[in-house]
Amino acid sequence: MLKPGDLVFVEGTSFLTQSILDLTKSDVSHVGIVLAFDPILQFPIIIESTYPRVRVAPLDVMKAEDPTVYLMEDLTLTDEERAVVVRDALTFYNAEYSLTKAVLLGFDKRFKTYWFSENLDYTSDPICCWLAVHGRRAVNRFFGQAPDA
Repeated sequence: MLKPGDLVFVEGTSFLTQSILDLTKSDVSHVGIVLAFDPILQFPIIIESTYPRVRVAPLDVMKAEDPTVYLMEDLTLTDEERAVVVRDALTFYNAEYSLTKAVLLGFDKRFKTYWFSENLDYTSDPICCWLAVHGRRAVNRFFGQAPDA
């Protein structure tokens, strides 16, 4: 069962998401974070950074827009760490989505560099992957190699 702080990955079908998949050579184009699981209605509530703003919605809304969804239960997070990840994600609620940052990060991924995005401000206007990465960094979890490792 999904818990707060778990991740939801999406392989989209829209023109934009197909462009992201083509540019980044990734299997997924989008990620959201589980905020809570509604035990009565039996569905998770997700926070995601999507155009035009960061929003909170049931997983069913995300699945209706992009039907191929992968769920990642993070068995390593403690309940306290999950609370930190969720609080961190909620600080971005309703922030504007940055198409510019998404394109620059896509170029970095495609050309295996950080040249395009190394000086971007990640404290505002998040994109979906930054929302997930930022929350994980708050509890010393990293995708790939940790800084200074």
